[in-house]
Amino acid sequence: MPNNFVAVARIAQLMAILGATSYAADLFPLYQKTTWQLASPGIPNKLIISSESYEDFTTVRRARLKIASPWVSYALIVRSSDSGVKLEGFGWDQLMSRYSEPEPFFPVGAVGTKLKGDAVQATLTSTTATVTTPSGKYTGVSIYEVIFNGSDRQIWYVKPGIGIVQFGEGPWAFKLESVALAGTPAPAIPAAAHACPAIGAEPNPAATTDFSAAARETAQAKAVQMGANHVVISTSWIALEPAPGKYDFALLKESIDRAVRYGLKASVILKTIDTSRASLPADLAGKAWNDPIVIARFQALLNQLVPLLKSQVKWLHLGNEVDAYLSSRPAEVASYQQFFQAGAQLVKILRPDLPVSLVFAYDTYRQTNSVFTALQGGLPHIAFTYYAVRSPTALNASMQRGSENAPLDLADMLSAAQGRDLVLSEVGYSSATEAGSTLTRQAQFYTSMYSAVQTAGPQIKALNFAFLSDIPPTIATQLGTVFGAGNTLFVKWLAALGITNASGVNKPAAESFSTGALLFRSGPVCR
Repeated sequence: MPNNFVAVARIAQLMAILGATSYAADLFPLYQKTTWQLASPGIPNKLIISSESYEDFTTVRRARLKIASPWVSYALIVRSSDSGVKLEGFGWDQLMSRYSEPEPFFPVGAVGTKLKGDAVQATLTSTTATVTTPSGKYTGVSIYEVIFNGSDRQIWYVKPGIGIVQFGEGPWAFKLESVALAGTPAPAIPAAAHACPAIGAEPNPAATTDFSAAARETAQAKAVQMGANHVVISTSWIALEPAPGKYDFALLKESIDRAVRYGLKASVILKTIDTSRASLPADLAGKAWNDPIVIARFQALLNQLVPLLKSQVKWLHLGNEVDAYLSSRPAEVASYQQFFQAGAQLVKILRPDLPVSLVFAYDTYRQTNSVFTALQGGLPHIAFTYYAVRSPTALNASMQRGSENAPLDLADMLSAAQGRDLVLSEVGYSSATEAGSTLTRQAQFYTSMYSAVQTAGPQIKALNFAFLSDIPPTIATQLGTVFGAGNTLFVKWLAALGITNASGVNKPAAESFSTGALLFRSGPVCR
């Protein structure tokens, strides 16, 4: 079979390590409904590439390209900017997966320009090629050699302003048969001003203090002074029910009372799952989520808990970063959904005005959204945590992705919500140099988030930054061990998430946080 046939047939596999595109509008038109149809001699089915949707950001256009080949159909998520086109991710139907960082695809530059990512290497081999196709003769064509995983090679021919005119090489290459270029859409009508989302900063006491009630009060007072009008109150089933049928609501009541005193909107997270672990009482460990005993005990807890949630509590979540846990335990997804629904239905009876949902981890969602897709149906709103992290590699040891990704990631979360309200229960960015960040980069992330949220529309209802203070190294080490990521890099990343340092002194991000929070509280300045 010719090499280009092998490439097309295996594209679905190759895209399991994808990337993104940039604003090279003259190189690769990405307006919605632009379609390229290519044909190969002796193959009855066409290779059809079409732009299903696109989004414009300040310097980047992102599009979803539907690929219908003779062998398989899938989608590519690409970014286009003035530096060229990059691969961001791939998908089938509602499922998708993305690279840690966009991978090179069609770079702009001089002939010989070669860019290497973690999984893809792209080389611009010519900008003066001539290609004769059924649709006409094209000159000034750029040729790209794209190699996936060090061995899977593809050749793409791209005519600036037209797009793909040939895929593959030799007599069996797919050549452009027809192209339908969509016109430039009319400018969007500016959205009306509306109230901004509630803003919080996780009020953890400074590392140099204790965790007494007085220290917690001081931390909350500082967050409010900086502009916070929202708080997330997290607890776990195992903490609330330390022994069968014996409940301890003291800390929960304290936190709710504090929210009432400060006039804060509150989101409560009851962690039945907490990121990488289940959080059931010890005597229930090992039982299935939909075991009648487990459900009965959970409903008994909710019967005691829900009446304590005063009107200040606007959202209730019955699991935290559930996809991070369930992605490695797919056999538990269906039983957990039954468990959640049993709890949510009871809450609806006890307090009909309180929306009940689950918290997902966006950093898991962008890698694999299979658990999210399975659980999101019927949820009244969507909640995410967001830390803009990546998996370190030999090529890039950083844990933090660039702050320029914030508006694109937020657009993903809004798209996932499908018109429903969006709550961001944890949004954080480390300042640890060991994790590839700096104090300046952390502050830039906060500014980027506010800027993105301010123009994202009225769907976003609350945004809680984590954390007010850096986490003591000893606590960070313990948390790393609990969550199965006790390596030195993770611990240093985790310990430097605060907007104030271990002594309570403001980092540059503290000013960024406060400036945005006070602006959002000042009136309907969001659109």
